[in-house]
Amino acid sequence: MFELLAPTKAKLLDVVVLSQKNRQPDENPGAKLNFEIALAADVLDAFDPKLRVMLFMKGSGSESAKQAALDGIPAASDTPNLTGIGMKIGKFPWKQELSGYTLVIDHGMGGKKSDLEISDGMLSNWRFTPKEGGTFIARMSYESANVTEAQFGRLAKMKSRDIEVKFLPPEESQQQLPGATTQPNKGDGSWPFPGKGAAPSEAPPQSTTTEVVKGKPAAKKTAAAKTKPADKASAQAAAATGAFVASATGSKAH
Repeated sequence: MFELLAPTKAKLLDVVVLSQKNRQPDENPGAKLNFEIALAADVLDAFDPKLRVMLFMKGSGSESAKQAALDGIPAASDTPNLTGIGMKIGKFPWKQELSGYTLVIDHGMGGKKSDLEISDGMLSNWRFTPKEGGTFIARMSYESANVTEAQFGRLAKMKSRDIEVKFLPPEESQQQLPGATTQPNKGDGSWPFPGKGAAPSEAPPQSTTTEVVKGKPAAKKTAAAKTKPADKASAQAAAATGAFVASATGSKAH
C-alpha cells in the first residue's frame, strides 16, 4: 500500500476548486491538488513489484552514479540503474485510485496545530518518470470533497512552491457482529460459561413423557400415543361395534 509517513519534499503544481451543482450554500467545496514528488524506486513496489524490475536494475551505472558513490552519497535504491525499457519509456501513466487518504502538509513550525490536514481524499491520475540513480518522478492528484475557506487560502499561497507532505493511508479496523463474543473454550470445565460444567459430549435425547398406571410398570408415551378420538360419537360407535362382535362370537361358542 502506498504511503508517505514521514514529511517528504513535494511541489504543489495546482489548486483546483471542485463544486457540485447541488451543493448547499453552507457546504464547503472540494479541492483537487496536483503534486510532483521525487521518490525512491522501492516505492514502486507498492503499486506493482514488476514495475521496479522492468525499469531499474543493479549494474555498473553511469558516471554520475559512480561519482555520487565516491562522494559518500547514499544510494537511493539497491537497483540504481535504468534498464533498456527505463531509458526509452519516459513518462507513462498509471491508472489506480486510492481512497480514504489523509493529506498532511507540514509547515515546519514544530507542532500539529500549524500543519494543514485534509482527510478522506483520493489519490489518482498517476504519471511516473524513471530517473537514473534509483529514483522516479511521480505526479498525482489528490481530491477531497470538503476543504474549508481557511484551508483554500493557505493552499493558494503554496501553489508552485516546494512543501513537505505526508500521505497517510486509511486505518483498517476489524468489525465485530453485535452481541458476538470472542471467548474461546478454555478446556477447564467452564464451557460455555464459568461454573456451568464441561462441554456436552453429545446431543441430549429427545424428550418423552412417562405415565404411571396403578398395578403396571411405568410406560413411555410418545407424541403419537397422545392422540385423542376425533369426537365423542366416534368413540361410542367404536364401543358398540366391539360389543356386537363379542356377543356374536359368544353365541357361536355355545
